[in-house]
Amino acid sequence: MTLTADFFTPSRQSPIAMLLFLLKFLRITIRQAWPIVVSLVFSLRKVAFADWVIYVIFIAIGVLYVFFSVFSYLRFRYHLREGEIVITEGVITRTTVNLPFEKIQTIDFKQNVLQQLFGVVELAIDSAGSKKQEVSLTAIPIKRAEALREYVLEEKKSIIAEHQVEEETTQTTTSPSTVILNLSIGELLKVGITQNHIKSLGLILVFFFGIFEQFRRLTEETELADEELQNTVGSYVESTVTTWLWVFSIAFILVIPLAVSLVTTVFTYFNMQLSLGSDGVKLVSGLLNKKQRSTTLNKIQSVGWGSNPLQKLLGLFTMKIYPAAATTVKLKNLLTIPGSRKEQIDKVLETLHFKEKSGGMREHRISPAYYQRALLIIGLVPTVIIAPFIFYFFTWYGLLTLLWPVFIYVEALVEYQKWRFYTNEHILQTRYGLFGIHHKVIYWHKIQAIKITQTPYQKRNNLANIVCYQAGHQMRIPYISLDIAQQIEQYAMYKIETDEVGWM
Repeated sequence: MTLTADFFTPSRQSPIAMLLFLLKFLRITIRQAWPIVVSLVFSLRKVAFADWVIYVIFIAIGVLYVFFSVFSYLRFRYHLREGEIVITEGVITRTTVNLPFEKIQTIDFKQNVLQQLFGVVELAIDSAGSKKQEVSLTAIPIKRAEALREYVLEEKKSIIAEHQVEEETTQTTTSPSTVILNLSIGELLKVGITQNHIKSLGLILVFFFGIFEQFRRLTEETELADEELQNTVGSYVESTVTTWLWVFSIAFILVIPLAVSLVTTVFTYFNMQLSLGSDGVKLVSGLLNKKQRSTTLNKIQSVGWGSNPLQKLLGLFTMKIYPAAATTVKLKNLLTIPGSRKEQIDKVLETLHFKEKSGGMREHRISPAYYQRALLIIGLVPTVIIAPFIFYFFTWYGLLTLLWPVFIYVEALVEYQKWRFYTNEHILQTRYGLFGIHHKVIYWHKIQAIKITQTPYQKRNNLANIVCYQAGHQMRIPYISLDIAQQIEQYAMYKIETDEVGWM
């Protein structure tokens, strides 16, 4: 593919980048410094000339932000040079980033509402060997961004081909990219209904407790008397808590978490499309903030899928595709595909050749000590320590503490009964879960390191935990025989050293 000459001369981004820079600075300030700003405003209100001081401060901050936004835009340049992308930026200190094509892992597109309105995208370029995103171009016209990505990825393939005279890969056929999943509104609503509402409830409670704490601090700084505040709050609680307690409890437990999950799901996965072909995987999703992420097939380290009981009832799974990343910090590169069906998971596994290489899988169990130790350490020991205090202060309510070891025993036993791992000469696969069942599958040759750990109890009983590390991801198998753990370690090291297929 050929590009116009302006790609090879230093160029600025679209002028809309100035507005995006300004909004970014404001967002950072609001997210990190809003308690300080609110406290400062309340403190200054006690001063006679506070009004104009506050105005001056906000005007000065606004002017400073506009200055940095304009100069960030003016001093930002990007261009292509032979085999690399060059970025120059910095208002006060100038920084130049040279990013070789062969080190680029992914080039993803992101679009918020403003970027969609003005027809520009953010290019998020991720590379090997860094703990964070290497390069970000905030506002590039869509057609220009697509041409740039296509050119860079094609050039990368050519460079790699030049360095590898003979290269064997697991990919033996070529196929055009096709959409295998297009999440409709109906499917999107099903995904929202089957999400983890407990997480949504936790977020809501954290939010309200945070607001309450800020309100408490602000009232302490004002001249509102403690006695007046207590009388007001006490009167309100006495007159309303009996009537509305159950209403609010039901709303928080059922209605509000469900609504939050639905809204979050719609905003995150709206119009989600998963495309699959010999050139790789591409995932597009988002309503206000539209994201387009992609990865080549050889960069995929592992595939996971699972469902909770409600998802299983509807025939839905959440599939996760783990591309190579420099560190676990880059788990944001994980491709999460909710609303997947079994046939779509099978299609991904077939494309990555997991299906054809899954013959002769041997099933293994973990040790019963898994749930027995959980009962002892998490269930019985805390109960023995805490129960006397509960009995002393709350008398017969202390009997409720006896339910804790029962709960831990049932939970750990269910997990133990579901735990399996499977092996053959090509693949290592795990199966686990509590309320649902989850699977994860990897190739032996894509393991980069293995660690065997043992607690004192495990040493005495010849048991061990094993962790298989990949490029930014890991697979853990607990409470297995030490002999099996050592066999897994030895075989993985053998495959890493002798397999002709690279891990990427």
